[in-house]
Amino acid sequence: MAKKGKSDLKRPKVKVNLPKKKMNELKEFQDVIDVLLQKQEQKDSENSSISFAKGHDNYTLYDFLDLEQKRLTMIESFLSVKVPNMKLHNQSKVILKIQEEKLIQQRDNIIKRIKTNNSSFITQMRMIFDQSFKG
Repeated sequence: MAKKGKSDLKRPKVKVNLPKKKMNELKEFQDVIDVLLQKQEQKDSENSSISFAKGHDNYTLYDFLDLEQKRLTMIESFLSVKVPNMKLHNQSKVILKIQEEKLIQQRDNIIKRIKTNNSSFITQMRMIFDQSFKG
């Protein structure tokens, strides 16, 4: 036998014709029955919203774990492959030497340009001195 789900337990509403005497007796319990039905409907709606929230939380957790796994894989790759490779074949001294040579060349080039009489630096400095000491 198959298990019965919540949908199997709900039965369609059926109108029952009762004598007036019985109807009057049941009217006293109608409020109690309504309250019980409201409580049951409220529980059902809470359960459905809780199951949705659990599903969303599971997705968020799965997404976080997936991203964390990728991050840890990248760190493991960095530490196991790239760092030992950098230790064996260190190029930082060569790179620093090249950068220092470029710096010296750039500095010499700038100084040559500034030293000429018609350079913009000299003209600007001349204008500043002329305006300041114009008396």
